[in-house]
Amino acid sequence: MTGEPRTPEKHLVPLWQFVRGDLEARAFEAWACESADLEATLGSDLYMRTISADYRDAVAACGLRDQVEVFLRGLPDRACECMSVADLGVVDMGSHEAVFASLEDVAKRGDPYWWLWAAKCRECGQAWLVGSEERQNDVFCMKRLSATVLQALVGQGQWPADFDRYENLLAIGRSAGRSVRFVDPLRSSSLPATMADLARDRPGVALSAVAALLNLDLEIAERIAVGVMKDTGVAIDLSR
Repeated sequence: MTGEPRTPEKHLVPLWQFVRGDLEARAFEAWACESADLEATLGSDLYMRTISADYRDAVAACGLRDQVEVFLRGLPDRACECMSVADLGVVDMGSHEAVFASLEDVAKRGDPYWWLWAAKCRECGQAWLVGSEERQNDVFCMKRLSATVLQALVGQGQWPADFDRYENLLAIGRSAGRSVRFVDPLRSSSLPATMADLARDRPGVALSAVAALLNLDLEIAERIAVGVMKDTGVAIDLSR
């Protein structure tokens, strides 16, 4: 691609925001009913379904969201996937190729934040803060950045703090429904390493909090924690 990045068409932005969950259903309903150009965009059939849907009914709203997504994904000349990713999104490793195809690295945070980097889409110009959570749930956590924030990040090293703690990546993935359970957690090498890092970042962290973040039963979490404390000297509160 040559020239300036293409800005997403403004009339499609609220549609994508609704699809990816960044625009609440009733707020989308208000926008749809006031939009003068929506029928020309959607066509009469989908337009009528959009303005007549019962947005108070979660099932109906979800069904319409799926229909709008099918419409959007069927549009021609969609150069990137940035509009499909939520403002705070989770992308599965192994299914990330389409999203990352247009992204270019612009900065890496470096140790001790080895998981953290920033990227910019060469197609639409959207900037992203990216956290690679590869130890537990194998996801990329992504936060949409403004041009101003990106400039401060690249120019002055002013990184947003959203993903500064690995614990935050684990919590975001869990909230998005990604919660891996290890087949044999007691033989895992990544679980003790992650548990030790969580305790270094939050000394005296409760065993229950660690177990929830790592999707472990309390009994298994305690057995791992005892070994971690012995080997590394970190403090984990084992009380229940």
